[in-house]
Order: sequence, then structure tokens, then C-alpha cells
Amino acid sequence: MANVWTAADEAAFYASAPAHLHLPLTLALWTGQRQGDLLRLTWQQYDGKVIRLQQSKTGTRVVIPVGAPLKAALGALRDKVGQILLNSDGVPWTSDGFRSSGARPAPRPGWSE
Repeated sequence: MANVWTAADEAAFYASAPAHLHLPLTLALWTGQRQGDLLRLTWQQYDGKVIRLQQSKTGTRVVIPVGAPLKAALGALRDKVGQILLNSDGVPWTSDGFRSSGARPAPRPGWSE
């Protein structure tokens, strides 16, 4: 059974987590994609309206419309290149580094590898 975050869970995370962990949560909540796929996501896969990716587990190509909260979060960083999700040092996360960061406070749908 999957755990779903409540609005209170989200607010608590955003209030207490370091800023570099906010975008990973926002991407997870608004796309429902697996952690590994989000950690590999690049700016070339986002055109300002949708995210296009091929899921690593299934090979399925997906086009994900980007809702206003995610668009605002990405828009603040839009002129970047390379991977979207970066750690506090400004470099792409590794899966192990991401897990050890405490960025996964609770299981949720789509946030598994």
C-alpha cells in the first residue's frame, strides 16, 4: 500500500527541509515519476510546458504536462543546462547521495527506484 502525502506533510517538508530538497519533492509530487528517472532529468527534456522522458524501468516514453506550481519552481531556474536536480554543491545527485541526504522522508507513489 502506498503512502500519500497530505498538504500538511508537504508544508512541513518545505518548512523544514533545506532549499535544495524542495525541487526534488515538487517534481515527484507533480510528475509521479521514479526517483532515478527524476535524478537523470535534464533541462533539454523540459520545454516550458511539458516534460518528456523515457522511464528507465519500463522503457515507456511519457509526456507530462507541467502544472503551475512545478512550472513556477522550474521557471526560477529555467536558463540552466544539464541535469535539473542538483545537490547543495550544485552538482547532479547520485542515487546514493540523494538517499543519504534525507530527501526521502516517507515512501510515496512514484518515488521509488
